[in-house]
Amino acid sequence: MMKCKLSKRQRDLKLKKAVDEHMKDIMRYESRQDKNEDMIDTDFHGTSENISISIDSSEEDSDNQSSSSTVYDSDYMDKREDSETKIEMDAMSNINSQNVSNLANELRTCFIKHNVTHTFINDVLQILGKHHDLPKDARTLLDTPGMIETKDLNNGQYVHFGIHYGLEKQLTLLENLSTIKLSFNIDGLPLFKSSSQQAWPILCLVNNIQNSKPFVIGIFSGHSKPDNVSKYLFDFIQDVKELLQNPVIGGKTFEILIDAFICDAPARSYLKCIKNHNGYFGCERCTQKGKWLGRMTFSELNSPKRKDEDFSNRINVDSPDEHIINPSPLLDINVGLVSMFPLDYMHLVCLGVVRKLILAWYKGSLRIRLSSSAKTNLNQSLVDCSKYSPKEFQRKPRSLIEIDSWKATEFRCFLLYVGPVVLKDILLPDYYNHFLCLHLAIRIMLNEKLIEDYLDYAEELLCYFVKHCKTLYGEEFVVYNVHSLVHLAEDVRRYGSLNNISAFPFESYLGRMKKLLRTPHKPLQQICKRLLESKDLYEHKKVRKHTVIPLASSLHFSGPTLKCQGVQYKEIEGHNFKLKVKLANNCIMLKNDKIILAQNFICKENQLFIIGQEFLHKTSFYSKPCESSTFKIYNVSCLSPLNCWSVNEFLCKGILLPYKTSNVFLPLLHCYANFY
Repeated sequence: MMKCKLSKRQRDLKLKKAVDEHMKDIMRYESRQDKNEDMIDTDFHGTSENISISIDSSEEDSDNQSSSSTVYDSDYMDKREDSETKIEMDAMSNINSQNVSNLANELRTCFIKHNVTHTFINDVLQILGKHHDLPKDARTLLDTPGMIETKDLNNGQYVHFGIHYGLEKQLTLLENLSTIKLSFNIDGLPLFKSSSQQAWPILCLVNNIQNSKPFVIGIFSGHSKPDNVSKYLFDFIQDVKELLQNPVIGGKTFEILIDAFICDAPARSYLKCIKNHNGYFGCERCTQKGKWLGRMTFSELNSPKRKDEDFSNRINVDSPDEHIINPSPLLDINVGLVSMFPLDYMHLVCLGVVRKLILAWYKGSLRIRLSSSAKTNLNQSLVDCSKYSPKEFQRKPRSLIEIDSWKATEFRCFLLYVGPVVLKDILLPDYYNHFLCLHLAIRIMLNEKLIEDYLDYAEELLCYFVKHCKTLYGEEFVVYNVHSLVHLAEDVRRYGSLNNISAFPFESYLGRMKKLLRTPHKPLQQICKRLLESKDLYEHKKVRKHTVIPLASSLHFSGPTLKCQGVQYKEIEGHNFKLKVKLANNCIMLKNDKIILAQNFICKENQLFIIGQEFLHKTSFYSKPCESSTFKIYNVSCLSPLNCWSVNEFLCKGILLPYKTSNVFLPLLHCYANFY
């Protein structure tokens, strides 16, 4: 059965009805109180009449009886009124106290959500304090800790929160698990543009929980990275040892697995105590020696592979190693320094290879660089695509004029969706087809179903891409990031989709952490206090269970209905997607591979229907390195008249980009893991 969200008008009517019922209850209560008072008055007057009659019949006892009855009834009334008044006052006091508490909690949540300063909060509390009994200081309202205990390291300070602290806040998400898989991230975070002050947080993520959020284990702050990795990781390693020996969280015992350390190349070399990625023996996966061509290059594709045992065996070997500098402290917790350090595709592919390609086309040597007219056309195409960007995309495509400020999500969008469309007829065929190899390989590695069927093919595409980089862009182009593409399939075989070992959630968290700073004074203490202030909000809510039943919302009466009479909606929302009747969010692929544009959503007899138009002409958009239709990428045109489909025929949402006089459809990879 289809579930429907209430419109604003329906919610207002429901609220008005509830208020009316509440007011009726109050009126009934007051009416009963009036009746009770009338009964009391009647009883009192009845007693007086009896007294009068008694006076007529017996004058001897009249004075005593009248006096006694009057005193008795007066005491009874006073006590009853006092008791009722006390009950009402207690009730009002409890209500007022609860209202003030609710107000304080709502204010606290609002202030933390919007990250406002204590000065602003104090001003608000001063105004509201005239009308409500609220704390007078922001530190009281937010429960700000008074002092943060720090640990001095050689070149900075360190604060340790602990793994248990974060896991206990996620108990509601962990209750159905027996095994907890933990991924860790360690990376440098520059705190200010005009200072070398930086933070090195240790973050953790439970990666077998859908939509799990990272949490902080510890934070180092100084003017450079921690100069002693053993001291920096000491508390973390002790925490992990204790958790592995006593895996009890919230009274429940779990199996704890250390899954991966997801870091960029400099952080991986720091934690593993190996040569940097720009060293002669900087490749983490193979033993080849690099070649210096103004930069370190790695052109070989089939060098001997490194293994975890290479690191564990080094503990008892005194001979020097060209790759390993010192034993890593992570060996104390049995971390595989090859297998458990995957290559993060955010840094390697998006910020590494894709950015390098675009810069070569836009600012590279004359042999490769695009002409001025080609650049202009490319920039215009990117701007035109921005209006077709669905709401699932965090950022809309921007001109290459702003390439230096592009974020990783923009490079990802360019590689997976926009690039193949805007680069066609701009790049020379050899360069365009070469780019498509990278585009298609990464799309395969981001989809669990495609990985099952096409991972070997994706690995071949990446090897082909790296091999021909030397021919197309020169030998000096094959630097560490480009070379490491040949090793990417190894991690996909171990971890599944590249999304499972992506630094995107960690980078997003680091960005929010940086915004917690107010002044350059004591940045570590500031960050810790802001994190502790939000400790109650830190608890994660249960993720809504996966459902194939979409939720309809935004009631309207504008049509079209196509004789399908029912309740009309502008939006429907499902698992990992949201469809609207407006451009950029109305492109759908059905289970029979039909591609339609939704114009309306109608609920009829508890069934949801899509009113829209189908693209009648559908062909492959590119034919090299393979037919794009194999991966449901089509050139589409010629819309049909309006038609009607059941929502049960829905397969996935897509992005529709303009190309000449037609359009190009590409499925959104995150809608469903198994939509192919």
